[in-house]
Amino acid sequence: LPIDALARTKREAEESVLGAGTNAFHTVVLRPAFVWGPRDRTNLPRLCREGLGGGIHTVGRGLSFFATTYVGNLVRAVEGALLAEAARGGVYYVVDREMSLQKPFFDRLSIALGLPPARMGRSLVVERGLARLRSAFGRDGLTEGEVVRRGTSSAFDVKRARSDLGYDPPFSQEEGMEAL
Repeated sequence: LPIDALARTKREAEESVLGAGTNAFHTVVLRPAFVWGPRDRTNLPRLCREGLGGGIHTVGRGLSFFATTYVGNLVRAVEGALLAEAARGGVYYVVDREMSLQKPFFDRLSIALGLPPARMGRSLVVERGLARLRSAFGRDGLTEGEVVRRGTSSAFDVKRARSDLGYDPPFSQEEGMEAL
């Protein structure tokens, strides 16, 4: 079951897109990880507020694998999905070529954005409980879904995207950080 509204709406959107496909109208689902990059209006503003409040918050020691998708790499995957005949009706994971640990990624992002270093948080279990309490009392902070996404290792197999879409991420995380 999806952990929160974001995961639930993503699942519903995927089902709608795949269900809309016909012989005359081809659909493709791309599943990026944590999307980041210049001009991002979703994740970066939230992370900047968090960073200015004492540092981007990790869950635990920040050693969970944290899959990311630089926006330029996502654009390349979209181009591949539009052009590839093999993509019809497919579902593809789209991630950066490098795997990152949560804290080192947020530390590099913080440097690129001129923010204080990421700060280590409590364990996944404790952070999840605190997120539930914040939600119940209408307090700001990481949601339960954000805690789970940050504190649970994630890695995605991009072999199908490579073979069907010709996906080969053109940008490294270092190049993405420089672009920020």
